Amino acid sequence: MGQISFKIPNEEVEFLRWYTKLVGSQMGTVFREATLDAFRNWKREVLLNLYAEGKIGMLELCKRGNLTLSEAFMLIEEAGVEPPITEEMDRHTSRTRDEILKEIEV
Repeated sequence: MGQISFKIPNEEVEFLRWYTKLVGSQMGTVFREATLDAFRNWKREVLLNLYAEGKIGMLELCKRGNLTLSEAFMLIEEAGVEPPITEEMDRHTSRTRDEILKEIEV
């Protein structure tokens, strides 16, 4: 696990002190869990947007998001993201499909 360091406002530190006493946990642990969850959600949103814009492909989405292919497809479906298929790709796929079907018919 890597480590980063940054400052947070005093009022947030005060809340963390209060909350950690309430739940009997360490400040670093509480903050790490809360921020890591928020970061992971943000990261998935960024990756979904890049995928929808056609800037990254499915493999990159899975790799950077630490997702299996099934998880990535579920995430895409839940977000209602359309695959970034250009008209040229669509025409190529249609021609390829037609050629395969012609070979099967013969």
